[in-house]
Amino acid sequence: MATITKDVVVYGATFPGLVAARKAAAMGCSVAVLEWTGHVGGMTTGGLGKGDVVTGTRWGLTRKFFQTIGANAPYSYTDGTEVVNFSSTEAVAAMEQVLLDSSSVTVVTGAWLRAVPKTGAQIQAAELQNGDVYVAKVFIDASYEGDLAAMAGVTMSYGRDSWDKYRERIQRDQASQEDWSKPGFNLEGADRDAFKSVDGAGNLYPQHTWPPYEREMAPSARSQAYGWRFSLSKRADRLPWPKPPGYRREDFIFVADMVNNNGGAGSVFPLRLSAFEVSNPPGQSGSNKYTTNGGDLPGFYTNPWTRASYSERIAIQNRAFYLAAGMHYFAANDAAVPATYRTNLNAWGLPADEFQTDYIGAPGWPSAFYVRQARTMVGQHVMTTDDVFDDGSGANWYKADSIGVGGYFVDAHPYYRWPLPDGQSTMEEGKLGYTGLKRYSVPLRSILPHRGQASNLLVPVCASTSTLIMNSLRMEPTWGVLCESAGTLAGLAVGAGIGINDVPYDVLKARLVADGAVLSI
Repeated sequence: MATITKDVVVYGATFPGLVAARKAAAMGCSVAVLEWTGHVGGMTTGGLGKGDVVTGTRWGLTRKFFQTIGANAPYSYTDGTEVVNFSSTEAVAAMEQVLLDSSSVTVVTGAWLRAVPKTGAQIQAAELQNGDVYVAKVFIDASYEGDLAAMAGVTMSYGRDSWDKYRERIQRDQASQEDWSKPGFNLEGADRDAFKSVDGAGNLYPQHTWPPYEREMAPSARSQAYGWRFSLSKRADRLPWPKPPGYRREDFIFVADMVNNNGGAGSVFPLRLSAFEVSNPPGQSGSNKYTTNGGDLPGFYTNPWTRASYSERIAIQNRAFYLAAGMHYFAANDAAVPATYRTNLNAWGLPADEFQTDYIGAPGWPSAFYVRQARTMVGQHVMTTDDVFDDGSGANWYKADSIGVGGYFVDAHPYYRWPLPDGQSTMEEGKLGYTGLKRYSVPLRSILPHRGQASNLLVPVCASTSTLIMNSLRMEPTWGVLCESAGTLAGLAVGAGIGINDVPYDVLKARLVADGAVLSI
């Protein structure tokens, strides 16, 4: 047990958390980064190789990170070109060069929080379950789950907002057509999977939840699908689809039904992966290294995650690994699956040069369980659709206290999967995927808790937004620039010996602009 004193403590060694830490260090602060998992870099180094970006909004360390990937082999660009689709090894190399190159930043993994003591509204320390205590002047919660903020007593929202919480607009393709958001609403439509809803043992398909109930989204705390973003390989040295420990064939017989009925299994992968080749400089092809979209697991892998204990989260991701790995192993090897399907699937495998020491379940398996959305803070300003839909004046999407710019479309993945009465199919619902957004400014107030709750805490990842807006804001590069602004504010406050709420915005803005910040489009 030890007491460690730093200027700044960042909770969450996610990519954005490391950006915040490195920026605070550049401003003269000593920084400790505490991460509850054993993985450093979050999803950016954990399998999310297909970069979803908002054009023209990246700056500072976030932009430098993508430029560094481009400057490294195999690309070797010399003109500052950013590479946003990459392998995990490329991301790790850039992270070490850009974000982990300062002796003023200490990263601690396996940092399970026990308590966050306060004096009044001032956080004093982050106490870990191993007995270590980290004391700091400023705290930044950059975790995907918002654990430090929640433990500090900051008001947090969890699960999709109820229909009447904010009464937000859902803007369709035609601006004149609007609707109120409500549980189960699908602008993209609901997906019907044509396969039996029970496995070989007579159990419900293990992703099942029950149908949504009108106006009860918040009390039921449903959250959108979690899962994985994979690295895959078609190289000769690829690793075969792993057989999970305790594998029972009867648990996966439903996969044969999925494949034979051409429902739910996609064209090649049982988890509907979409593969994109990476590591190909211009004029070259054939790297046979891929990153993916897909791999979602709606249901009980999603809903309890945020409020679960650390050990319970590990159990959830291990159970999810059993399902996901077992589905691929069954589809690749079992005679109940057509030979052509098995041949196509076995042309793919896990990489032999990624996730060999840092993985979940088996070598080559991604190291990070993809948490698409967890808590959101209820802070000094809650961003809703009223902040981002253009009313013609520009007032809705430009904020005078801007610390960065977002603008990705609202992309909520399914919240539910449930069996239909015919017993032969299931339904997914809860998706939202519409594009009626302009690029919008993110106000400083949206990362600040109310002063009376935590006066020295910044929350730039689980920021103060509705769940609809978080589905736009939650891009790793967008979080990265918000975290750079948070690290800047922390550095200014520590340097001046004042609180983060007492730093004049004009002072913060001047430093951000000097650092090349994009604050409006």
